Amino acid sequence: MSNKPNNFKSKNDKSTQIGNFIIKFEKGQKLRSVKITTVNGNWSISFREDNPLFIWISNEIKTEEGQNILHLEFAAYYAVCNGVPDSIFIEEIIQAYKSSVDRIMQAQKSISEEADQAIIMEEKEKYQSNN
Repeated sequence: MSNKPNNFKSKNDKSTQIGNFIIKFEKGQKLRSVKITTVNGNWSISFREDNPLFIWISNEIKTEEGQNILHLEFAAYYAVCNGVPDSIFIEEIIQAYKSSVDRIMQAQKSISEEADQAIIMEEKEKYQSNN
């Protein structure tokens, strides 16, 4: 697979080629979807618009940097789907996923009750001083 996005846009079917992947947004009966296929058609994956990845792909495809990220993401999906499914490979994939979730959760730490109350009091004081 190529590491460089091609930025090919078809005039007929509104698809975009990024590396060896073709991204096409499709209308369904009730929901839209995005379908990613390999250029030679031997693999595909789809996400409906009620999946958070649909919006993410819709946004990332708009920029060159986003397309580079998408290319890496799609290459990873392809590798996981077509990798030799031995137990070590599967365990490594699961561990990588867990690490990713842990990073996301760390970035979303909640604030303490004391900090929350301090913010509320500060906002109340601002509101009262303006009225």
